[in-house]
Amino acid sequence: MSQKIVGGARAFFVTSPYSPGPDGVLEPAIPEVCPFRLRGDPPCDVRRHWHRARKTGPTFDLSIVRCHTHGHAFTLYPPGFAPYQRTPLVALAPDGSQPIADPPSRDPLAAFEGTLFDAALDGERRRAWARSSQGGAPDRWWSTQGRHLQTAAKLLGVAPETDARLRERIAGALSVDHLFLRDRARTDASGYHARSKLVCAVLRRLWRVTRLALRLLYCGRLIGRWGLPCIWDPARRDFDRLPFRLPPIRAPA
Repeated sequence: MSQKIVGGARAFFVTSPYSPGPDGVLEPAIPEVCPFRLRGDPPCDVRRHWHRARKTGPTFDLSIVRCHTHGHAFTLYPPGFAPYQRTPLVALAPDGSQPIADPPSRDPLAAFEGTLFDAALDGERRRAWARSSQGGAPDRWWSTQGRHLQTAAKLLGVAPETDARLRERIAGALSVDHLFLRDRARTDASGYHARSKLVCAVLRRLWRVTRLALRLLYCGRLIGRWGLPCIWDPARRDFDRLPFRLPPIRAPA
């Protein structure tokens, strides 16, 4: 806990499990240290500072905490979420546990229902999101489906414009064979159905991967979508470290 995780207020974000308090309102586990702590610093003094409502994303208020030792405040996002994201990357309960399905699903894509990857799940089933509001007021739009598909392809390393070395690091983060991602990225995926199948092919290889939320959130950092994820683990009283080794950054040939 004595090492600095990352410097710079915009270079990281923190997630922490939320559980019901005495009044039933979801409350986060307050980190005992903050990401700004350096070796040799005095102990952190992290306290709840404020809360803010979310119109989208989590259906409960998010807590903002402040470290009075280092003078920095930061938001505590629930597990699986990243800043400014309306949907999580993995379907998790607020406390970070896997939701219990009734009846249990054997579909490897079930873990991605209700997430950013809904666009791909629907696209593979040829369910195009609404292009107009005729016949009602849809909550899923064609333009949003296209944006989510593009983000999903970049996160998973199968976007055709992804640099080869970046794809190799994404493969390492996801514990997926690099050649598998490379070959998928080379396939013709010009339509929304083809792009959706491409994304779902990778997702089917991920559902048994350990610490999947952390891995996917870290991929978002690799592609420059958000900062370094700092996952607070109340049991260990420390931030969760990356459970994988990435390929080294090689010099250009």
